[in-house]
Amino acid sequence: ACVNVEDHIEDGTENYRSVGVMFELGAFRFLALGDLSGNTLTRIVCPTNRLGQASVYLVAHHGDYDSNVPALYASVRPRVAVLNSGAGKGGSPDAFRTLRALPDLEDLWQLHASRVAPNAADDLVANFDNTTDGNWIRLSARPDGSFQMTNGRNGFTKSYARPQPPSGESRSGP
Repeated sequence: ACVNVEDHIEDGTENYRSVGVMFELGAFRFLALGDLSGNTLTRIVCPTNRLGQASVYLVAHHGDYDSNVPALYASVRPRVAVLNSGAGKGGSPDAFRTLRALPDLEDLWQLHASRVAPNAADDLVANFDNTTDGNWIRLSARPDGSFQMTNGRNGFTKSYARPQPPSGESRSGP
């Protein structure tokens, strides 16, 4: 995935100083890279993936054009992505296309509906207008790697089973 990485123009802001975190609970891993973007995201996974895989990825920099780094997605291989964008901020069409093309991505959840790209299914979108409602998305994780996502707007909940081991391995190891 690092062969054809794009060289991003540095945005000149403090975003490259943003702090990223990886939370682990047993086999579950949640990755949030704050407002990191462009070449900074690329350097985290190219030429060496310093992150490993994540169960859930909170898309960096609101899914803006400069956070659309296919090499990052290919390295992290999230099962679920959460796009924390506003109705008119972030969520670039390119980011949506890249996310939807990920072979391991089961779902894309959105904090706000986009005005510039096709949205996820209504049940996976917490807010449709730029209002003060402030509906949330809740993640509940378990040490076996299973987790649940809940939409505060409508109460919709979806469960994600624990990941299956690669073929040829038992649950206790190779």
